[in-house]
Amino acid sequence: MNGYKALLGFGVLAALVALALWAGGAWAGQSDVGGKAVEPKHEHKGETAKKPGAEEALAALAKEHVVKLGDALKALDAARKALDGGDAKAALAEIAKARELVADTRDDLKVYLPAPAAGVVNVRCPIMGSAIDPAKVPESLIRQYKGQKVGFCCPACPQAWDNLTDEQKDAKLSAAIPAPQK
Repeated sequence: MNGYKALLGFGVLAALVALALWAGGAWAGQSDVGGKAVEPKHEHKGETAKKPGAEEALAALAKEHVVKLGDALKALDAARKALDGGDAKAALAEIAKARELVADTRDDLKVYLPAPAAGVVNVRCPIMGSAIDPAKVPESLIRQYKGQKVGFCCPACPQAWDNLTDEQKDAKLSAAIPAPQK
């Protein structure tokens, strides 16, 4: 059991370190998303990338979040030590602290993700049948078909869609679009 805990703790720590490194580079404009350099362009704490001193403000923001992720790592380490000592209550408290720090950082990182495309006509993936949120389907998972945007659940589905005949597409799309309300 201790080996499992150690492995789990190591995996979480590694993921947080990777997130911290990416976050630091992204705020400094050094990372890329989808092959494009990240250009900070949103308002955050009253600063924008186009205002004088914005680069320094973004660097300070990056430092703030790297510190938060460092604190999360410390909390996870403390949780591991508490588990090793048999104190589940203290471990849960440390995990909750780490979760809050990571969630705060994640929420700030969301502004660097591409905005989802809105307006797909289907509520289910026409290939897999999985439920999708039409307002949250990213552009990479959308195909145009007969003047409509069709959304998919995963990267494999648009490729499968492209291999269907129009007749097959019509049948699958009709099953994925909600029935009109009477």
